[in-house]
Amino acid sequence: MSEKPFIVYRSSAGSGKTFTLALVYLRIMLSRSDAAYFRSILALTFTVKAAGEMKERITAYLADIAEGANHRRKETPVIKAGLMQALSIGEEELQQRAQSCLSSILHNYSDFQILTIDKFIARLTRSFSADLALAPDFDIEIDQSLFIEKVIEAMYNEVGSSESTTNLLREFLKFRLARQESSKLEDPLSGTAHAMLSETFFFLQDQIKHYNADELFSLKAKIEARIEGYLEQVHVVGKAAIELIERSGIEPGELAGGRNGIYSFFNKLKEADLKKDLLPTATVQKNIDSDKWKSAKGSDAVYEIKDQLLAYFEQAQALLAYFPAIKTEAALLNEIFTLGFIGELARLSSQVREEENIQLLSDLGQVISSQFPKEQTPFIYERLGSRINHLLVDEFQDTSDLQWHNLLPLFENALSEGKETLIVGDAKQSIYRFRGSEPQLFNALPNVKHSSHALFAESYKEERLGANYRSSKRVVEFNNRFFGKLRQQLDSPLIARSFEGHEQEPFQESGGAVNWWFNRFEKGLKKTKDDVMLRMTDHIAELIRSEACKPEDICCLFRSRADAAMCSSHLISMGFRVISEESLMLQSNPGVQLIITSLRAMREPNDPFLIQTWLARFHHWTGIDSYHEWAKKVKTEKWN
Repeated sequence: MSEKPFIVYRSSAGSGKTFTLALVYLRIMLSRSDAAYFRSILALTFTVKAAGEMKERITAYLADIAEGANHRRKETPVIKAGLMQALSIGEEELQQRAQSCLSSILHNYSDFQILTIDKFIARLTRSFSADLALAPDFDIEIDQSLFIEKVIEAMYNEVGSSESTTNLLREFLKFRLARQESSKLEDPLSGTAHAMLSETFFFLQDQIKHYNADELFSLKAKIEARIEGYLEQVHVVGKAAIELIERSGIEPGELAGGRNGIYSFFNKLKEADLKKDLLPTATVQKNIDSDKWKSAKGSDAVYEIKDQLLAYFEQAQALLAYFPAIKTEAALLNEIFTLGFIGELARLSSQVREEENIQLLSDLGQVISSQFPKEQTPFIYERLGSRINHLLVDEFQDTSDLQWHNLLPLFENALSEGKETLIVGDAKQSIYRFRGSEPQLFNALPNVKHSSHALFAESYKEERLGANYRSSKRVVEFNNRFFGKLRQQLDSPLIARSFEGHEQEPFQESGGAVNWWFNRFEKGLKKTKDDVMLRMTDHIAELIRSEACKPEDICCLFRSRADAAMCSSHLISMGFRVISEESLMLQSNPGVQLIITSLRAMREPNDPFLIQTWLARFHHWTGIDSYHEWAKKVKTEKWN
């Protein structure tokens, strides 16, 4: 039994976290004479590729240790030394255990539990299919979009046969058209369906009532009546003030602030348009507070009506106290049909699942989460077919609330028996927020929202890996300085927590470089995106010409796909071979482009633009010494 079995590694990129996880896995597996003990270890990653690489790494280390010499992996001697020290055994004993474990794994490979968390949840769900009222042979649908298309199609099929669905869609279209908005139904329906399948909705669904069409229309009518009644009151006040001004023969410019001052404020009230900000501007408020009603060129007649205008202003102020609430109701009115769609889409989603005997991959975690509290943890392990004693989780910063909720009972059981568990992660590297990952779960450890939170806190041990084995010395030193300064400027303690202990010691003693290169232009010179791309590609070409780096060592990152495509095009035109999503397409191949342009030019042999384009493609493919001279002659001498 380990004194502190809940071990968490917080380390930056390149520090060997995955290597450490593999070492811990081997140590636990080889700590017993039982060659099948690997069955009690569950290691979770977040991608299929990472799971495959982890399996390959474990078996490769075992094979190296089992053979005893001629190691295929250069880090194997380090692994062997670490294992012998941790297990207090000699090299011969370690070799025998490695041979036995490798043989056991190869003969029982399906029990080698290094999985993605999605696959683990899917396996768990199938084990509980009967208890969860699921068909034992259900299929798992990975593509949410395809499922949503089927649900929306099912809704369209009910138009004309289902009164509630028909009325809901008809009223929604009327509502959109009245506001001159798009009449396309797919976007709002698809958006609602996607939201319903998210983890956020799963945790909130009990707080959301499913409205039927009649309830929805009644609610909508009440909100619209409140908004209309409010705007009518505002209009009455504004109209009375404007009519007073006009009867007095006062021009708008004679009031303080001119046409954009007090007069404009009352005129906005008269129009009573919720799309405009009806509240008085800071200048108008200041003028009235200081009893300034007349502009510099205004007549004294303004003073004769100022008391009445002040009374109207005070009436308006009383009404405008409710303006934010009314704006909120108006915003809710735009989304009110979503409440109706939720009920209809939920019903049809269940219908499609049942008819096609499918479950979404995202459903499985929600199903398990809703059932876990009702089950006894030991029973869960029995149903899994093996007893899980140790959990090892890689890239924990990409775990979502729901996934962590599902794993907590497994951690609780292991820790209650003093079995070692391991979590590895780096909150700075969280890249799956679009899938619901919550890096603050990692930052908050050992604090967990669980009835056994004290057990987690008592068992907690934090480790840090201080070296960087991946990057050169200059890169590591730059990162230390950069993120050190950045952390000092962060306002959020939670985010700052992600950068604690970010400093690393470089393993490589030399090499590497970091350059800041800003695309600055002369003052007053207008820059276009083409100008920026040209400077960037020139800079890349200079790096290659000076032999500072090879083309394959350069990676260009952009905010948008369009910018990446533009840069790729520039580099290709300069003669560089580029690997990108666009360049890998057949139509981006220079040879294919030359053939297509040739066919077009043959069809229109007298079109100078096509001939010049063909010449440019041919020049790009073969290189023409007199290219620019030829390009001019194509037009001046009308070549074909």
